[in-house]
Amino acid sequence: LTSTAPLQSATVSATSGSFLVQIGAAKNEASANEEIARLAKKHPDILAGLSGAVIRVDLGDKGVWYRMRVGPFASQGAANAICGQLKAVDVGCFVVTN
Repeated sequence: LTSTAPLQSATVSATSGSFLVQIGAAKNEASANEEIARLAKKHPDILAGLSGAVIRVDLGDKGVWYRMRVGPFASQGAANAICGQLKAVDVGCFVVTN
């Protein structure tokens, strides 16, 4: 988490067993990628060194959504710490596993 590399966004599947922080969802992939990029630019102190992922999910009657996630984190505690920092700057989030 100390890396200064920019947050990269891509449509990927998360590695099984890893922890991620979900920072939102959008109805289209382009909007999801734009939002990840916007948050990375707005909060580089929190998101530097993390990878962004946009994950397509078909929710049946609710339609297809694109979940915006950052990570991965080796532990739930590390993911919770980043989520706490994001919540402190009014970015809604929660920790997920894959």
